[in-house]
Amino acid sequence: MNPTAIEETVREHWALVLETSADDITDDSDFFADGGDSLLAAELVASLSDAVKADVDIADLFLDASFAGLVRATADARAQALAGH
Repeated sequence: MNPTAIEETVREHWALVLETSADDITDDSDFFADGGDSLLAAELVASLSDAVKADVDIADLFLDASFAGLVRATADARAQALAGH
């Protein structure tokens, strides 16, 4: 997955979990300010991990709840998975 594909995957899953339009999500969107909670965060991270075949860490979402932050965390997790870590 290239970064654009990862961004689109995160956007799709974010929108599904928060039941919002993907068009409303910006780099600065905040998962928790947009209606997310810890249970939805777990759901989002689990679905992303399945989608990118990597272990996205929920702690990363709590440390940086922005859309851009989750894209970075997802890309990093994918890179580590591909590297065999």
